[in-house]
Amino acid sequence: MPVPRWLVTALVVASQAAAACGPVGPAGAEAPSGRKVPVKGSAAGRKLQPATTRLVPQSPVAAATLVGQVKLLSDLGGGLLSDNGGAVISNNSGTLVSNHGANLAGQPRYALSQQPGPTEAWLADALVTVEDARGRRLIGPDGQPLQARTDETGAYSLRATLPDESLVLRVDLFNGGKLLALVAREPSATRRVPLDTASTLGASYVLDRFVQGDQQTLDRLPAAAAETLRNRLVAAQGHLTEVPSYRPEESVALAAMLREKDPAVAASLETIKALLLGGLGDGKVATQVALNKPSALLLDRDGTLLIAEQDFGRIRRLHADGTQSLLLDGRAGEVRENLIGLTAMALAPDGALLAAAKNRRRLYRLAPGRAPEEVLGSGQDEPCGDCSGVGAPFDPQAALGLPFTPSGVAIEPGGAICAMQGHPARLVRLRPDGQVEHVPLPAPASSRPLAQAVAVGGPGDRLHLLWRDGATSTLLRREADGAWTTLAQGLHVNEGRLVVTAEGTAYVSEDDTRSGPGAISLVTASGTVTALPLPTGDGPPLQRPVGLARASDGTLYASDTERNLVFARSPEGAWRLVAGNVEALQAGGDRLTFNAPTWVVFDAEGRMLVSEGGGHAIKRWNGAVLETVAGGARGSEGDGGPATLAHLNTPGAMTLHAGKLYLADTQSKRIRAIGSDGVIRPVAGAPGEGAPDGRPLAPGASQGAFDVTLPRLSGLAIGPDGTMYWSSMSLHQIYRLDADGRIRLLAGSPTDGTDHTDGPDGPATETSLRTPAALAFRPGEPDNLYFVELASCRVRRVTGISGAAPRVETVAGLGLSRSLARMLAPEPGWEAAENGQLATEALVVMPIGLAFDAAGAMYVAEGGTTNATQLVANTEKVLGAMASRVAPVPARIRRIDLAGRIQTIVGPGGRLHTDPSAEDAFGLPVALAVDPQGRLAVVDVRSNSVRIIPVEALQ
Repeated sequence: MPVPRWLVTALVVASQAAAACGPVGPAGAEAPSGRKVPVKGSAAGRKLQPATTRLVPQSPVAAATLVGQVKLLSDLGGGLLSDNGGAVISNNSGTLVSNHGANLAGQPRYALSQQPGPTEAWLADALVTVEDARGRRLIGPDGQPLQARTDETGAYSLRATLPDESLVLRVDLFNGGKLLALVAREPSATRRVPLDTASTLGASYVLDRFVQGDQQTLDRLPAAAAETLRNRLVAAQGHLTEVPSYRPEESVALAAMLREKDPAVAASLETIKALLLGGLGDGKVATQVALNKPSALLLDRDGTLLIAEQDFGRIRRLHADGTQSLLLDGRAGEVRENLIGLTAMALAPDGALLAAAKNRRRLYRLAPGRAPEEVLGSGQDEPCGDCSGVGAPFDPQAALGLPFTPSGVAIEPGGAICAMQGHPARLVRLRPDGQVEHVPLPAPASSRPLAQAVAVGGPGDRLHLLWRDGATSTLLRREADGAWTTLAQGLHVNEGRLVVTAEGTAYVSEDDTRSGPGAISLVTASGTVTALPLPTGDGPPLQRPVGLARASDGTLYASDTERNLVFARSPEGAWRLVAGNVEALQAGGDRLTFNAPTWVVFDAEGRMLVSEGGGHAIKRWNGAVLETVAGGARGSEGDGGPATLAHLNTPGAMTLHAGKLYLADTQSKRIRAIGSDGVIRPVAGAPGEGAPDGRPLAPGASQGAFDVTLPRLSGLAIGPDGTMYWSSMSLHQIYRLDADGRIRLLAGSPTDGTDHTDGPDGPATETSLRTPAALAFRPGEPDNLYFVELASCRVRRVTGISGAAPRVETVAGLGLSRSLARMLAPEPGWEAAENGQLATEALVVMPIGLAFDAAGAMYVAEGGTTNATQLVANTEKVLGAMASRVAPVPARIRRIDLAGRIQTIVGPGGRLHTDPSAEDAFGLPVALAVDPQGRLAVVDVRSNSVRIIPVEALQ
């Protein structure tokens, strides 16, 4: 006779329970109402310790108290307390304690209430443990896990010094499942965190579907969002037809079912999804995280590889287990800053990290938990006349007073810091007394020499220099007497780097691919040049090597800025990928991986299309799969063929019209279109690298669609009549492509960009614009084209675009002059005070993204002053001496209603905060789109994410 399944279940449960807490005896008396029963639930004896533990960080918040009760709700089978079999306490058989036979306790000990509604059971003597997002238990100062045990009412109280991050509470159960609750970061000294069925459903769903071990992602979950989800799941439990076993995978499935059945649950999960979608991948496997121009590599003293992303000024750590974390990033780094234009790194004599940021025109010293310290450079350009030749000699002067644009750094014997400027070429030595002195360079043979990379190595620890003084580059070594010796010539270097071993062998990354494929050359001390074999086989190729680093065991690291990857070469010559995402097709529920997303649109089916500036691709997400629909490699080839085989070069703005996707291929300086047949075709812009650049158009003038390139494409829109419009941030104009194939001026007086005054409203072709960016049409206004004007801090529109006399009107923002006056003397609480004001009287700080919903409400993404140096390359020229004195204004998302009233949605003064302890919620939002459900998608290029804000948060 086969053994009944219920008996097997009972024996398994019994053996697990016995192993966990010993014999099960009376757990407590029935409550007078018959609805609350304490149940012994300790799992202290089980061997469920995680493989790794995690220490509390060195800079925790003040001690906090976590309080709550642990309870299980069930009138169905399969729970610890149930009206059916398979439970610890039940009215039926197959349990440890039961009202019927075949149970281990024999006689009935407890009777369950027959009142309507679920019975509640407090879980007494349960052990509550604090974990991080990856399931690692936190260890207190005493070396013991942070834990608390529940009393006879299921209540617990845990007082501990907790790290400033979101956490997870766990209770291990007899059946192998576990109760979870999300402890979202918040400033409260006491946080009430219940552990119940709803907590399990919500925490499992969020952790498995959205977070997946990413602490940075979990940190973005607000306490209010976690609490809202729990309350809605409690209310929705009437839809359950079986009791959850509290195993994560089953909890996820049940939560998904409740999401489908209850709109309130779905709305709450959409809100959470909006807060957690995408991210920088802190704590994830490095080969699953997108990089953006990893141009510099460095090995820390412990052998950890540091990866610098140039355009966004981030530094990542590659750990021995293959995961990565953020050392430098304004949103999630140990050092909270972004050093835009990060080109080189070195270790100072004291072990501190030195970072050269050419866009900041400074060299910085970095220490965890502290702001970057300026050590060299005034932040200003070097006055250099016609900017040809080599920088002139100078007497020693203060390091912070020297106009300098660092692009290389090395440590000389004795600890002196040698910094390099590319053009005008210059080498300087920073002495311990804070003075800098000139280091003579070779006499140039051409009118425009370029210092490309500097390193120290070889016998005597000599300076080595990559020096381009003509068509190719030369490797030089500086001798003891100051003379420069040529080691190798004819190297093809553009942004390549240089590493020199102690024996004098030099490694040079040759990335100037105009003369052929990229290469890594080995140059011996005697000058022999050998090309190292690059990766071959089924793995991704190394196309454009730039960053280099070499470990003491001979492992060579190289970064590819073409495909945003980092490779390692073993001493035996075997290559492997160690960092950077290479997947063109990604699946996995709501997980998305992006590589510097720049734009977002939604097609007629509601699918999301994202342009990747770093990945040179267009990707589409249908809610389950992220697939590449165009590009994937940098270039401009492929017109007339499948878009999936074409090359793109930093695609940006996109728009959909009549079944076609139009995209601004910004670095190719063209507009291209992908038809419903999947074929990519040119629309405007001259092809080829040698094509002439477009110049500002005069009123009435025109040019052929393919006569010139389209520089700094920043906005793209198609009117209801099919006419295409685009903006140029460098030409400061907006253009239209007419039916005759000619490009004509729509708005913006001809300018060379030197006019930095606020252009008044007036006739469109006579009104000066300053860096116009995103374009959009408001529903119901086919004759008005709206645009944001980044550098003048305004949102404007061109009215009467189909007529002979269009005009420019300001609809939001103060203009640069009035904006500066307000930012130089801000009043406390001014951000919130602006809510409800007329948009024309509100401060709109560097607007860059623009979208309308179906009802006509306008949404504006502001970069803020914290992103000024990245958004406007000539910020100092635009803002003048006031640039360093304006108040820091973080990025924001604003809503302007049909009455012209403005409201901050996200950011300071807004209603939606992902992190209550942070000043802002976004890094650098650059594009907006409204999906068919009315949700707002925000592209945050700095955090590598697309965030979807639900409808209820926008009202």
